Amino acid sequence: MRRVAFFPAHEIPVAARHRLQQHARDTYDVALDLFDGQAVAGMLPQGDLVWIAQRYLDLPSAMIPNELADAHPDWYRSTLTALRERPGKRLTPGALSEVRDNLRHATFDDEARVDLPEWLGYVGEFIDAGDGELALRARYERVLAVLRGKNSLDGVEADIRAVIDAALPSERVALLDDASQLLLYWGGAWLHHLGTTNAEELRELDLRLRQRVTVLIEATDAAVYPVRKASLLDVAARLCLHPRWPQVTRPAAGALPTPQETTRLRRAGEIVPVVSPASSPVDVTEAMDCLEQLVDLLPKGGIVRTWRRSSGVSLRRSTNGGQSGRRAAVRRWSYGRGASQSACTTCSGEPSRPQCGRRC
Repeated sequence: MRRVAFFPAHEIPVAARHRLQQHARDTYDVALDLFDGQAVAGMLPQGDLVWIAQRYLDLPSAMIPNELADAHPDWYRSTLTALRERPGKRLTPGALSEVRDNLRHATFDDEARVDLPEWLGYVGEFIDAGDGELALRARYERVLAVLRGKNSLDGVEADIRAVIDAALPSERVALLDDASQLLLYWGGAWLHHLGTTNAEELRELDLRLRQRVTVLIEATDAAVYPVRKASLLDVAARLCLHPRWPQVTRPAAGALPTPQETTRLRRAGEIVPVVSPASSPVDVTEAMDCLEQLVDLLPKGGIVRTWRRSSGVSLRRSTNGGQSGRRAAVRRWSYGRGASQSACTTCSGEPSRPQCGRRC
């Protein structure tokens, strides 16, 4: 035996770690690697390991950051060359993670976008193979790439429906989260007159997903599974903040920037034209109910987190007169479209001076 890997349940201080490693070398002539929670948490975000968090920690696809790199970085070209020269297909979680990173790079990088059809072919192999979880994650990535990289939904609306259909009977929070994100992308595409869906279908699917999440929330004991309960409440709140699509005033074709232009404007820090909040009604009361439950739950579960994701919801603990208070503010009323809206959506008052009596 030349090397021992040990995964302790508790954190080990650096000084103690070094003493143990020295003792292992001097006494047993073996190398000792210690992987406590902090070490593992630092490793999982790495590009070649994040698939482990997806597969075993139920990490939603939207929480995986895009790789930041210069145009045509070495890792991009080397991966593309390796795939072109491969002796056979390798359809594993790690391989999908590798393809995903390169697909996203080709989607958002102007120079690499010429390779996008090729990467769509590679990610399509995971879908064609039929492996349930991998295929669903690959479908998510294909929708994102076609929408953001080609300003289209041609050929991928079936992917959206497949993910949502799989999520409706599922108990997996990450899959429900992915379905919620794709449904929101689909609604944004409908605003741009892309795809074949209609407002009634979007609303119906939103309500069905909300019903499923509500069932899971009621069946989850917060004392036993606080993180799962919090994650479900997060998904429920963001589903409530999907517009009531049949009531949305749809802009004329061409009035909004394309998905590709929106991404470019955001990255440049410029203002993105959006649909007025007044013409995109949402179920604010239901969302606030979920958020209040979520804020109450966070300290019990030892969870410290700021929700500022695609739904635009920001939660923070506040202190009022020395007593712990709760405040949930709906911010960045854009659904990924870049607007800013800090007023209470129930009474139109400022969050610090609500007129509706709610803790907005």
